[in-house]
Amino acid sequence: YAYCTPDQFHRTSPDTHDAIYRWKTKLVAHHFCAVCGCTTFTDSPAFEPDGKWDGSTRRIGINARLFDEFDAAEAPVTVIDGKNLW
Repeated sequence: YAYCTPDQFHRTSPDTHDAIYRWKTKLVAHHFCAVCGCTTFTDSPAFEPDGKWDGSTRRIGINARLFDEFDAAEAPVTVIDGKNLW
């Protein structure tokens, strides 16, 4: 994923096949292609590392594998321990 603020994010594809899935709290919008099922991006609260959120700041997480000329094998990796961060 590549992360940015909502004002830095600009989609170049039409909304025609955009589908959204939300679960539990409905705070995170998981966008995916309704045709192939590929995850495209997420719109979520900009949580701090300690789990706090100011209640309004958002963050966009983009599936970087969809970027032109992106080589995932060359990208730096940050491992996130999702089990213990929640």
